Amino acid sequence: MRKILISAAALALAFPLLSLCETDEVLTEEKILGYGAEWRQKYDDYQPPADMVDALKSRLGPDVSIEVYLGEWCADSRNSVPFFIKTLKLTAGQAAVRYIGLPRKANKEIKFFVEKPPIDRVPTFVVYRSGQEIGRIVENPRVGIIEDLMEILFKEE
Repeated sequence: MRKILISAAALALAFPLLSLCETDEVLTEEKILGYGAEWRQKYDDYQPPADMVDALKSRLGPDVSIEVYLGEWCADSRNSVPFFIKTLKLTAGQAAVRYIGLPRKANKEIKFFVEKPPIDRVPTFVVYRSGQEIGRIVENPRVGIIEDLMEILFKEE
């Protein structure tokens, strides 16, 4: 009887952990910026160059969508996502954006946070045109968020 109780207790404790690893949460910009003062401060302080925002607007449209995979617990997400939110806000909704919050991986043996599309590091910004992936920014931008987005969107020419 004792073994059954111990097994049941272990299963009850493990089940929520397993389900956390398989779920993601669609987030709003306000929820993300509400994660803490640092998130909001980065958003408030960031002012991308107006000419770059205008150039970005020229490449965005209803055929462009972006998925952003992030973790509230992730320093790289905290460093990049507020800049992305501000940049896209300044483009006046020229592209559909979906933010997906991910929990930490339960252990290092788990390769992907999400299998499809494969997301192994956060944040990951996946850019689509007409439903086809055209590029992504993984973890840290090479130059900056707006510069890397422009590189993705302008490389199609």
